[in-house]
Amino acid sequence: MHRDESRVDAGLHVAEVIEELALAAAQERDELARRLALPIADADQHVAPGARPGSKLPANARHATRNATRVEHHGQVERFRVGAEIPDVRVVEVQAAECTGPLGALARGIELMDRHPGVGLAGGELRGADGSRQPSARMFPTLRDELFTLSGLAARYPRSRLFARLDRRWADPEAAAEVDWIPGAFVFIRAQDFAMLGGFDERFFMYYEEVDLCRRLRAAGRRIQYWPELKAMHIGGASAKTVKQARVSKAGSQLESWRMRSGLLYYRKHHGAWGAAGLYALERGWHKLRERKAHWRGRREQAADFGMHCAQLVAAWRDTAGGTRSPAGPW
Repeated sequence: MHRDESRVDAGLHVAEVIEELALAAAQERDELARRLALPIADADQHVAPGARPGSKLPANARHATRNATRVEHHGQVERFRVGAEIPDVRVVEVQAAECTGPLGALARGIELMDRHPGVGLAGGELRGADGSRQPSARMFPTLRDELFTLSGLAARYPRSRLFARLDRRWADPEAAAEVDWIPGAFVFIRAQDFAMLGGFDERFFMYYEEVDLCRRLRAAGRRIQYWPELKAMHIGGASAKTVKQARVSKAGSQLESWRMRSGLLYYRKHHGAWGAAGLYALERGWHKLRERKAHWRGRREQAADFGMHCAQLVAAWRDTAGGTRSPAGPW
């Protein structure tokens, strides 16, 4: 049966993945069910993926997650705790309301993790609902990368190893590679490694949590691997759109204030006070210049938008005390 993927609710896709996994575990691979754990709650709505608020976890989903540890979800960073305390379990994240990975990709991912013991975390290629490729394997951000992104140089020269270094758009998307970090929409991580690191740093309520985790994994001597043969559909921005009365980026994929807070927290943690101050000064300075330029050209609405961005950044700096603390959650 053919379906218009763009019209199907992402949560239903996740429910279908869980159902397929459970049926396969019961009929073909009980061993898969023993070693595989799936998230059992939506970090945004506090219910099983694809279920309505207040509903119970389906019996077939319980079978697939019988080795998982059920947790309360208070923020995005908590979505990975499932199965983290179980020895030799490969934890698979299918981010609720955003990403679905077919059964074949889940099974193949575990097989690849078995064959490559030095890999601590891995992921595959993300595609949009329309089949378009999305950045799926990235490099750790630097202030230089932030400048290239803000200035538009990264978008203008996507094949440049200098300007587009961050998203690796210059690389062959069908070539496996060791990278710095993988977006958390669809990833595999060894439970023992996750437990060794103490899980996600919960100061990152949303955004940068997987960047921080991958940085700590690499510091511990583990590799981060991109395997393009693993495919998953990712509906970018689904989580952001569930938060009402919040300013979303023009691309519609990120909550601006949350992204700013996490960015400051990340740069302060990994690049020190000068790193956080540099990020703040760079982004605020850039948008201040654009605000003045818009005013000079008589584009009042555009100028107001840039001014709002600056105000949000100032608030993020204040809320995080320059990247030194995380505001009380949920944000």
